Amino acid sequence: MRGLVEICQGLRLRGARVFLSFGAAGDRTNVILHRLGYTAARGADRLAVAELQRYLRGRDPQDLVHRLQAGIIDGGKPQAPVFPNELAALDWMLHESASNDVVAVTALGQRPEVFSYLRDRGGVSAGPDRILSLVRRARG
Repeated sequence: MRGLVEICQGLRLRGARVFLSFGAAGDRTNVILHRLGYTAARGADRLAVAELQRYLRGRDPQDLVHRLQAGIIDGGKPQAPVFPNELAALDWMLHESASNDVVAVTALGQRPEVFSYLRDRGGVSAGPDRILSLVRRARG
């Protein structure tokens, strides 16, 4: 999570916001779940929690969300909206964000669907050269 937050910060233009949706597998420790929420909250302006039903691995889904939300709150942000999956969280972020905002999603359960969703809306892959130009632009 720390690396993703650093990338988002590096791409952010002055005055723009970072939107980040994330979820977690149920077999992570309570400390790890809390730290994920905390780290996300410290690095993003707007957060969304995406439930990963296929990855609960025996954990109660409400408990998992509760632990992520506790980290978010301890990280200084209000409770994040919770979505049933990564696509729903991404859709919300795209509707809430402005054109220069950075939108990031940790896609574990729906990676192919996320890429298809973005392609259908005009999204294109960005290679190293494009990323470098975006970072340079953000640094001014």
